[in-house]
Amino acid sequence: MQNPLSALDVDVLKIKNALDTAGFYSIKTEIPFDRFKALSFGLGHITAVNSIKVERDTANFKKRVYIDSDMEAPFHTDGLYTDYVAWYCIDPGYQSEETLLLDSRTIVAHFSEEEKNQLKNIPYYHLNAGPFPILRSETPLDFYFVPSQISPSEKHGPNLQLLKKVFAVIDQVSQESVIRIQYTQHHCLFINNKLLLHGRGKLDPTTSRHLKRLWIQKRTG
Repeated sequence: MQNPLSALDVDVLKIKNALDTAGFYSIKTEIPFDRFKALSFGLGHITAVNSIKVERDTANFKKRVYIDSDMEAPFHTDGLYTDYVAWYCIDPGYQSEETLLLDSRTIVAHFSEEEKNQLKNIPYYHLNAGPFPILRSETPLDFYFVPSQISPSEKHGPNLQLLKKVFAVIDQVSQESVIRIQYTQHHCLFINNKLLLHGRGKLDPTTSRHLKRLWIQKRTG
């Protein structure tokens, strides 16, 4: 006879099911950070923990992309081998400072079978992990898009037009079907990094917005 699932196990299964279908799961009731971290650990290995907040120490300020600045974050996926991304809200900042989500399934649907095969076989990215494509798999979907690591330039030769279409489709979908997430204190959000792109608008420089972000990799075996 199997042991009954704990309340934590039940919640982790509920989150996993939502991440596999809707692509995101939002807990809008207040939970302590330790509970959030336990739920995240239930999803897999936590590979990174970062604070997302505007850095105001201008004397020592080294401007990075998105994490500690007020700059707009265009739609993107996170780390190459990150399956899930989770945020815990310490301070929501201003009400308009939302996390924005785009469903990659809607994006991929704009491409023909021939174009999808090209996206699976053309190595647009060349990072430390080696060359790899934007679309790594359709079943399950694995769509990787980081505009700061790729640009529609002449270096892509005959593949440039398809890359331009990727940027254009993401822009079009972002105007038609964006999902908006507003935070409250101690609210958390989980997303499937292979299914959803995320981003945000420009923050107010005076914002107190502060999130903890976790990268999660599924366990194997």
